Amino acid sequence: MTRSKSLLLMVFLFPLCVALGWSQQLLFQNVPNRITGTYTLDAELVLTGTFSVRHRGGPTEYFVTFSAGSSGSFETRLASGTGGGVLAYQIYDAADTRNVLKDLSANPTPQEVLRGSFPDDSGWTTQDLSFVVILPPGQFPPAGTFTDTINLTLYQGTLASYTQKAQRSFQVRITMPAVMELSLVPPGSPFSAGSTASTLDFGILEEGKTRAVDLMVRSNQIYTLSMVSQYGNALQIVDPADTSTVPLRVTLNGTPISLTPAQSYTVAASASPTAYVGVRYSFVFTVDTLDFPTAGDYSCIITFTLQAQ
Repeated sequence: MTRSKSLLLMVFLFPLCVALGWSQQLLFQNVPNRITGTYTLDAELVLTGTFSVRHRGGPTEYFVTFSAGSSGSFETRLASGTGGGVLAYQIYDAADTRNVLKDLSANPTPQEVLRGSFPDDSGWTTQDLSFVVILPPGQFPPAGTFTDTINLTLYQGTLASYTQKAQRSFQVRITMPAVMELSLVPPGSPFSAGSTASTLDFGILEEGKTRAVDLMVRSNQIYTLSMVSQYGNALQIVDPADTSTVPLRVTLNGTPISLTPAQSYTVAASASPTAYVGVRYSFVFTVDTLDFPTAGDYSCIITFTLQAQ
């Protein structure tokens, strides 16, 4: 009798396939949908963005690039407003080093991309990266929301040899608030946000004596500027039992104006918003003919009001 034998050979390939799948994986994680902030006129606005890169597999280097956005230029990125105008901004690696982050179209240096590396690891590991969006002060577009879209691209390798692995985008979204500001300053002085009151002291009242002040308006809206003089074109004695007055000549930008006591006078109705430096309205107050007024202290309060049209 002939006996036969059989041998069952079983080869398990699944673990090997999994291991091969772990050989190299590189991807984005937690990329923000938008970077948001509210613009400030007189101070730099700095916004920080963060995201992560995940990896598993063999050791590898990587880098991340940033597109130019709608301006198409890395010199100045621009966020466009819903009501017209733009806000200039820039994206840097950090607030202190300020290397502009670019994409491959600009042939970036290693300092102009975000870089990192991972060791050999069969499990997932994560590295956090950050960047800053900075808006310089002194811009003055109309009120509204300003946006731009930036593409992030993740590459495996170095700038000399690389493979694209992932791409995401985020929106830069900046709110420009409505601005309507008044400033009372010495003649010829620049706008000063903290200077909202002024006292003009004539000392001993004498005919022909003058005092001057500039009213500065800074507004990113069309506006109406008005004023109310307590006693019109006059100073009145500070004595409730007396009604003596001293007449004043008042000029606005060199033109005489007539003020009625306690009634509104329209100084200006603008046709457009102002520039960042503001618009100047120059007032000169001159003591007119004196007719032996009662001795004492004289005063007049003038109130300015700025309103959006």
